[in-house]
Parts: sequence; structure tokens; C-alpha cells
Amino acid sequence: IAWNNSFISVVNDQNRPLFAQATFDVNGFNGGTYITSSTPISGNWYAIQMLSDTTFTGLTANWNGNSVANTDVFSNGTVIHGTFRGIAVNSGRVIAYNF
Repeated sequence: IAWNNSFISVVNDQNRPLFAQATFDVNGFNGGTYITSSTPISGNWYAIQMLSDTTFTGLTANWNGNSVANTDVFSNGTVIHGTFRGIAVNSGRVIAYNF
């Protein structure tokens, strides 16, 4: 955090302003992973966008409460947010966006 006369600048560990980092993340500029496989894939993602109606056989996330069942259908176009470390698609197609 740095004070510059009339505003405060907050930067991350790469010395980029945090608002710029947030813009990069939200717009997917850090890339992503296209997933259609039921084989579990490990990674570090902040959002999953459904490209078709999708069910999961596995979803490792920082959520509280019940886990996602393989009968829970996420509709085409739905985006879910969290910290995702593992994804296995039962049916459908998704893009998982990198942190």
C-alpha cells in the first residue's frame, strides 16, 4: 500500500495494482482449462463456466455445506465462483478460469 498525495495505491506481489489484477482475473486473461472428461483434473481455478448443461462426478472447492451431487445440473451459461482445486465432469463441457 502506498500513499500518493490524493489516492492510495494497492499492489500485489508482482507490483501490479490490485484493480488491474482483478480485471485480468475476471476477464479470463490468466487463461483457463477446457474440461469435458470425467477423469479428475487438478488445478487452481477461481470460476467455472458451463458451456452446456453440466453435471460433475467430482468438484473440490472451498464451499461450506453439502457437496455437489452428480445429479445436480448446472445450466448452460452458468458461472460458479470459489477456489477450485479439482474438477471431474460427468456430462457437459466447462472452462475453468485460472487464478
